Amino acid sequence: MIKTASADEPRFDHRYQNGQVESLGLLIEEGSTNLVNTNQGDFNYSINNQIIATQLDIAPDGNSVLCKHDLTGSSGPFLNCRADTTLSAGQTYTMSMWLKGTTSFSASFAFVGETTGEIYANTANITTSWQRFTLTFTLVNTQTLSRLQVFFAQQGVDKVISIWGAQLENKSYATSYMPRVAGEQGSRGVDDAYIDGDNFSDWYNQTEGTVYCEFKCDSWNDANSASNYNRVYVVSSNDGFENDSFWIANNPLADNTLRYRIRYAGTNVFGPQDAVRNFDVVKSAFAVKTNNVALVTNGNIDASSTNVLLPSIMKSIHIGSEPAGGGIHYLNGHISQLTYYPTRLTNAQLQNLTK
Repeated sequence: MIKTASADEPRFDHRYQNGQVESLGLLIEEGSTNLVNTNQGDFNYSINNQIIATQLDIAPDGNSVLCKHDLTGSSGPFLNCRADTTLSAGQTYTMSMWLKGTTSFSASFAFVGETTGEIYANTANITTSWQRFTLTFTLVNTQTLSRLQVFFAQQGVDKVISIWGAQLENKSYATSYMPRVAGEQGSRGVDDAYIDGDNFSDWYNQTEGTVYCEFKCDSWNDANSASNYNRVYVVSSNDGFENDSFWIANNPLADNTLRYRIRYAGTNVFGPQDAVRNFDVVKSAFAVKTNNVALVTNGNIDASSTNVLLPSIMKSIHIGSEPAGGGIHYLNGHISQLTYYPTRLTNAQLQNLTK
């Protein structure tokens, strides 16, 4: 079930897979805005060509939603969700929508820019379970009148469809669901998670330690994040510039790689280098001590050094973002485990920990 969270409330995410509920961990995302006019209520998805509301279904958020029923069983009927705002030429957008049928059938899932007739489409293979379909495209022309459309392409089938959660974002991927009420701004703020002050200094060992993290990034190669290195965590002096810090991040400029670094007094003393990831879920351990550091990922020793100065004024750990400017370079993914050890674990321990 999809739920929304209040301001300053952490979002712990789950998914239903293979008959079981699986915990994905803490969800960290950058801010976003849903550009559709509205995605609330049963009748905000306009209908054409003999589609009527005939029965109730339960939406992914647990509320009732009216199904739309094609009585004709012919090609032609379609559903619209409008996005009448300025969408700029050259910008990348992603539309998403949850769809479900009482039977399985195919439909066209499309963005229609009515201003110039620009269209982008994909096939949605609808089943009897709720699925989220996405479509990413880059506009050639600026649009001011647009719609997200589901078009019944298959003929001779009496089709019943449920539709929910339409979303259009100025991004190269879809972020989590954002309610959009007509007349209100359908935006979600950034996720800024960190530990500092006494809550940090009470347990952090300034001379040595190990950070273990298990995480999944949902946008490893996001073109919008090029060169940003979306942080998984940053242990730092909290000066806003990462001059004294160590961190790991995704590298959006290189496929399947993880970037790591230690900075001392504004100078890189370990890294920046990239470690090959090649895992959907990354298990990483970063062990630090003066002249004795190592980074291990999924059982592999990616890097180590016996000639590294270690910063000794650490004051915070930012989780899923960089501390500069109150948090930037967001992970856009899930952190299922983050564990700190106040000692430099051995390389063998690091390998066993991350297998």
